[in-house]
Order: sequence, then C-alpha cells, then structure tokens
Amino acid sequence: MVGLPGLGEPEGILTFIIFSSPISWSKVKLTPGAASPALPILILILILILILILILILILILILILILILILILILAERMAVL
Repeated sequence: MVGLPGLGEPEGILTFIIFSSPISWSKVKLTPGAASPALPILILILILILILILILILILILILILILILILILILAERMAVL
C-alpha cells in the first residue's frame, strides 16, 4: 500500500515535495518493494555534507599555508634587519 503525503508516513513531506512536481500520475509507477522516495534526497544531502567538509578542509589548509608564509616573511625580515 502506498502512503499518501502527510497521512502519518515518516517521509510524508519528502514524498509530497517529490510528487507535487508537475508529473502526470499515470507515468509514476509505484511498485511494491521500490526504494523509498526519500532515498535520492538523502543521498544528495550526504553528498552536500561531504562537499562542505572538503571545502572546510581546503580552507584550513589555505590558512595554514598563509600562516607558514607569514612566518617565513617574518624570519626573512629579521635577517634583513640584521644585515
């Protein structure tokens, strides 16, 4: 049995979002044992989280590189001051 959006099924909102797009219901084939309609959205959310983590790691690496460059500039400035 296929649950209707908002009638007590856990992913009611997600199925409503997916199936409220303008598709004719005759084209939507709902077979028993089909994957939950929320699955593609969950995969997308996981991919987005992974991308955000990668971006944060890249930002941290860039900050570390900038700190190293600043330290090198300070060391060079001290040596130039000695000369």
